[in-house]
Amino acid sequence: MRFLHIVLALSLSARPALAQGSEHSLKLPCLSPDSGRVAYGSIVTSPQDGDQSGVQFSFAIQEGRLKGWVRDARGQMPPEGALDTLSIGTSSDSLFFGYRTDDTWYIYRVRITCKQMTGEARLFVTAHSLGKLVPITLRRAEWISKP
Repeated sequence: MRFLHIVLALSLSARPALAQGSEHSLKLPCLSPDSGRVAYGSIVTSPQDGDQSGVQFSFAIQEGRLKGWVRDARGQMPPEGALDTLSIGTSSDSLFFGYRTDDTWYIYRVRITCKQMTGEARLFVTAHSLGKLVPITLRRAEWISKP
């Protein structure tokens, strides 16, 4: 339980670090103020029942800050939501981010390239569970701009 509080505290404290970056200090692969959205991951539609599933993360540099969004499909295409936490690691190609749905957290630590993001995710973290740690690789994809 103590570990969970530490993980969530680190997640919530990551947001202020984001605000300290400037356009000149943000040197992430394939991300610049002119690059628009850069997306990783995909959402697929089941041919059997039409349900949609998958996750897509997108990132952009806006007003000198790195911003991130998630679209997590579980049955239908959801609207895009802002990440709850996002920070750049000490190496300029790593990100730490997370988002929450209801009382469940999804926390990622990844390295990004122009082709993919790889790392690990701690999924299904709750007040009573540390969740599940899994390796993750998401290929760069076309940004899903709608709905």
